[in-house]
Amino acid sequence: MSVNWQDSPSLGNKKPQGPGIKPPAEVSMACNHRNLRLSRHGTTTMMKKTPILAAVALAAFAGMAHAGTTTFQAINTPDGPVLAGQNGQTLYTYDKDARHQSVCYGSCAREWPPYLANPSAQPFAHYSFVMRKDGQRQWALNGEPLYFRSADKKSGDITGQNADHGNWQVARPA
Repeated sequence: MSVNWQDSPSLGNKKPQGPGIKPPAEVSMACNHRNLRLSRHGTTTMMKKTPILAAVALAAFAGMAHAGTTTFQAINTPDGPVLAGQNGQTLYTYDKDARHQSVCYGSCAREWPPYLANPSAQPFAHYSFVMRKDGQRQWALNGEPLYFRSADKKSGDITGQNADHGNWQVARPA
């Protein structure tokens, strides 16, 4: 990777001026399995990998949390913002579920498909999993299992709001 200071939007093609300020130079970076090498005008500086690895690990951890958030999105509806799955479909909670346990199976699960997590998904913030009887992991918000409604056809549909005598509710963004 190389960076030319002249291409910097903040500096444009201006050269820094003043005592002790050197003209812009090209900076390049190279990395191997043991260290990171920064070079400026042929001068090489060796850096230990530990601080770099710590920074990379921290960035990766932050990225995992952020990547988890792409599993959910807020969708605006006439009823206000609702939580939707990665596919843009509204998510619902069921009042008859026990905390951290789904009771919606069979015909219930056909009308209200559970929001299943892919094998590499990781819980984050208020989002966790409940284990279904078949061993699949279902996303949950604050311990409440999340479902889609089969009657919802497009992003923003909320046909399940207050269904079944008010037992189904749209999930709201956390």
